[in-house]
Amino acid sequence: MTGTSKSAPVSSVSRSTRPRGKNLRWVMTTIITALVIANYLDRANMSVAVPLIEKDLHLSHTTMGFILSAFVWPYAIMNLPSGWAIDRFGTKILVTIAAIAWSVIAALTGFAHSVGTFLGLRVGLGISEAPLFPAALKATNSWFPDFEKGKATSVYLAATQLGLAIAAPIATVLMQAFGWGKMFFIMGLIGLIAVVAWVAVYREPDEHPWLSEEERNYIQAGQMSHGETQAKAKEKIRIDEWLSLFKYQSTWAISCGAFCLQYVFWFYISWLPSYLEKAHGFSLKQTGHLASMPFLAGTIAVLIGGRISDGLIIRGMQPFSARRYVMAIGALLTAVCMFATAYSHDSSEEFMGEFRFR
Repeated sequence: MTGTSKSAPVSSVSRSTRPRGKNLRWVMTTIITALVIANYLDRANMSVAVPLIEKDLHLSHTTMGFILSAFVWPYAIMNLPSGWAIDRFGTKILVTIAAIAWSVIAALTGFAHSVGTFLGLRVGLGISEAPLFPAALKATNSWFPDFEKGKATSVYLAATQLGLAIAAPIATVLMQAFGWGKMFFIMGLIGLIAVVAWVAVYREPDEHPWLSEEERNYIQAGQMSHGETQAKAKEKIRIDEWLSLFKYQSTWAISCGAFCLQYVFWFYISWLPSYLEKAHGFSLKQTGHLASMPFLAGTIAVLIGGRISDGLIIRGMQPFSARRYVMAIGALLTAVCMFATAYSHDSSEEFMGEFRFR
């Protein structure tokens, strides 16, 4: 714990001035959450369809690996200009363009029947999905007081896990009913529905006609140096200022941590259904249920982590320490579970005998 002088005012604001029944900020989070779920449905449905696509198009595991990975590099690279574009053109317009693009691309994937087409569409999906999380973080920063940002962020981060959890069973049901091509098309339409809600409702706090003065004051009172932050947000960032971030140890530590997390995360997103089917002998239907389990657990854990982090800040811990301690504990638990998974060798028959899958 560090000094409480900075945290005490935050705690006071949170308890005494929270506007009763004035929750437009949480409506914004709900819409972002819907977009995130649609985003991750489109991101994960390919992994569920891998066995059928390989069979129908006679593709090897290596070729399929290239197709799956074609999403990652464009996504990683485009995160950098996406942040600049969001600051330059605004959260609403960038998310609108991006969500329409990734939904259309996801729908078109159902019509792909060549490696080149799959690769092109996956590259397009990576480019179009990159702006979502930088924009979501910027929206959270605008719409929430500091002591609620962890909880708000945890909601749509939990939605990433929820999207992955429901992607497997939904995609499985759709593929069994209509085939993998129509499954992609239907999943893409879900994203377009979320875009309509986003366009209709989202505005910046200073521009939103539905935001009450009471809730506006509550948000601004809980944001440290609100006026200074707003002024700096309008300043143009020079390239040398941006590059100067790489002089700090924290930048490299965050980057290394994110790299390790995404390396593990990408295996689960891309290959878990195929691994369960080919290595352990589970059927397509069983795989749809089992592949959702890690992400259902992640949904709960992310929500808990956000609340714990905000709770530590309200109790006096510096925000930086509160966030990093929760992340460190989560990373340690992930490592322990990964080691345990490596030594799990149950077959589908043993699993069905114990849990009686039907």
